[in-house]
Amino acid sequence: MFYKAVTENVVGYMVNMAESDVLGFHDLPDYLYQFQAPIHTGGLSLDEMVAEYEKSIIQSFFLGRQDRKDKEKVAEELKFSLSTLYRKLERYNLNV
Repeated sequence: MFYKAVTENVVGYMVNMAESDVLGFHDLPDYLYQFQAPIHTGGLSLDEMVAEYEKSIIQSFFLGRQDRKDKEKVAEELKFSLSTLYRKLERYNLNV
């Protein structure tokens, strides 16, 4: 029950504070970034977990605000070149 109430509160916060119609990682409340959840590897290696995390970060940069659709701006915000962004989009099979 506790987790359900927390989830409802977080989603409510995100809906009320979001700047667009699509919710993304960037809409989470700041205090959740400090939360240390138990790590469940699901049988993945560290490299695979890092790759999944990187993929989710890249995906989050294309969700929400319209200016996030500009790949040059996204690459700049992520602090790597446009060609690196294209390689990562291809590696993770992201069609944005």
